[in-house]
Amino acid sequence: MDSRDKKTHLELLSPAGSRESLIAAVQNGADAVYMGGGNFNARRNAKNFSEDELFEAIDYCHINKRKCYITVNTLYFDRELKSVLDFARKLYEQGADALIVQDLGLVYELRRLMPGLELHASTQFAVHNEYGLETIKKLGLTRAVLSRETSISELRRLSGLNTGVELEVFGHGALCMSFSGECLYSSMAGERSGNRGLCAQPCRKKARLISGGGERVLSPTDICMIDHLAELAEAGACCIKLEGRMKRAEYVAAVTRAYRDAIDTGKVDKGLVRDMVDIFSRGFTTGFGFGDDVRTDAVSPDAPGEELTKRLALTYADTKTTKIPAKLTLTVETDEPSELVMSAQGKSVTVCGAMGLHAQRPQNEETYIRQLNKLGGTLFEACETSVKLVGDAYLSAADINALRRQACEGLKSILLRKRTFDGAIDRCASVKTKCTATELITVVRNAEQAEAAKRAGADTIALDPISYDDIKCSEEELGDNALLWLPVELFGNREADTVKGLLKSGVFAGVIANNIGHMSLASGLRIIAGPHMNCTNDACASALIELGAENIVLSPELTRPQVRDICRDCGCGVSVYCRQPLMHLTHCPIKERKGCQGCDGLADYIEDEEGRRFPFINTIIGGRCYQRMLNMTPTYIIDKAKELGASVWLMQFSIESPNTVGETIESAVRALRGQTVNNLPHDYTRGHYNRQVD
Repeated sequence: MDSRDKKTHLELLSPAGSRESLIAAVQNGADAVYMGGGNFNARRNAKNFSEDELFEAIDYCHINKRKCYITVNTLYFDRELKSVLDFARKLYEQGADALIVQDLGLVYELRRLMPGLELHASTQFAVHNEYGLETIKKLGLTRAVLSRETSISELRRLSGLNTGVELEVFGHGALCMSFSGECLYSSMAGERSGNRGLCAQPCRKKARLISGGGERVLSPTDICMIDHLAELAEAGACCIKLEGRMKRAEYVAAVTRAYRDAIDTGKVDKGLVRDMVDIFSRGFTTGFGFGDDVRTDAVSPDAPGEELTKRLALTYADTKTTKIPAKLTLTVETDEPSELVMSAQGKSVTVCGAMGLHAQRPQNEETYIRQLNKLGGTLFEACETSVKLVGDAYLSAADINALRRQACEGLKSILLRKRTFDGAIDRCASVKTKCTATELITVVRNAEQAEAAKRAGADTIALDPISYDDIKCSEEELGDNALLWLPVELFGNREADTVKGLLKSGVFAGVIANNIGHMSLASGLRIIAGPHMNCTNDACASALIELGAENIVLSPELTRPQVRDICRDCGCGVSVYCRQPLMHLTHCPIKERKGCQGCDGLADYIEDEEGRRFPFINTIIGGRCYQRMLNMTPTYIIDKAKELGASVWLMQFSIESPNTVGETIESAVRALRGQTVNNLPHDYTRGHYNRQVD
């Protein structure tokens, strides 16, 4: 009996970066496979599949009774959306079981054009609390690939809410140091965006804390949850996901095989685990599953031995296409349409053909059976064939062949889950904000910065406090229309309750939202969708406006023309000054080496192997500490921003002195008035204003 037919609580989802890996996953027991095609997915450096190969891969999965999820999980620019939607239409017609998505604009368009297409929120969506689940359910997504930082206790709590959204978890493979979907390190350091599938993995290179300690403080070991599958299932996970679309087929075989065996037997085979370790491992931990078990200073291992790779290759050596056993029943009656019923895998199709004729001589049913069984060029092989000839009925071989071909095509379409799309792939009209005059919004971290911002002429002050648990800015210092900056990470009731308490205090008129869940959390208040919402196209801006955003600050990964075009169509805002957060961390490399140091704002600097120093700051909320690694120089486009036509100019301060805050805002006020700005910072970057990311 096929081990996958045994009842389990977890779907085993394996990666396929190539056809060889696809076969390795299927033949080693995956219930479902995820893969990408071309430039539309988050692993553009994998072999991936051409369009035709991808369609063949979908068929291969369905022939073998596996599901196939296609990754369309990157951010897209406006000029790319039409091509992505055309690609999605083909995937819909080819029967893909679901698309894994990140771009909110793509979701917005797909729900309008193809409401029957199942969508899963990629881990790049950064869903990790009930508010995120509530929002993606509203958007029509049926599954969330939860952030890797989600603990098993939090998984259990989210599952108990019965939101109707399935919960998928990463169980094995690489662990990103930064909160997924919120890393700009590769983008800012080398113009290769992780949000667009080309992460250069600078985090895996040498980096140390200035205060001492560590060789690779941003390079964590891998996740391995094979010892905890029963707990994950009990906690409410519907699916265990294995990472590895960039890895070799032997790796996919080893990991899939080990997890398949553990799910089916309820035990962990030490020999299979040894194969996983030997094929590729930076060292294993449970990540954040049972508290913070992350360890850094991890390096990639040497290539595996030849004996192991050959042995693993044998587990998927048989590449012959599986034939599907089918039952055929033909009925022929004189002066009535002939009828062929064909069934397989619990599905059936009935087709009618030529009229039965009067036979001139006795008919032999075996002759008809032999003709029906000629299925060599199809997906099927006959396992049972019967013929019923009523009276002296007769049907020609040509008519039998026509019936057989029609039945095979019909049943193939059903089993391979083909669909028909009858509409046109068009773009919907942009939704525009109601904002007219440009608003100067300044984000500060403390009272001194707030006072400087107020004196310098900021229209609105937003507070990004060092500690949400002990805010030291008064209502008077922040002003009447103050906003609360919401952190991208917000785990558990305690942290959410802290934010809700602040929003009920009367100090804040609204929020700057930086995670999809904030749209539900802050519903009913003034919401500015912040730069961490990753808005890179006008469809995303339209979706955010419909979700309740009054305005949107566009992604820092956009160029001048891209920002200008979206601002024109939707009336959005732009970040004009920011020491850009490159990584958002739940694991603290300082605490790992020295224990908690009680940091209060600027915690340390991280120095890379080229000697560049990046400020490392912290934020406390609900008693929990999060970290951000900032760019070494601020992004500054104040002197260029007037031409963009933006309805918000956002300035975000972190480690700057009150004097710098005041001077920067004064420059922005002059620029808004059309006056020349001369006092540019001594050291700054234009970010992606003039240089597009890949």
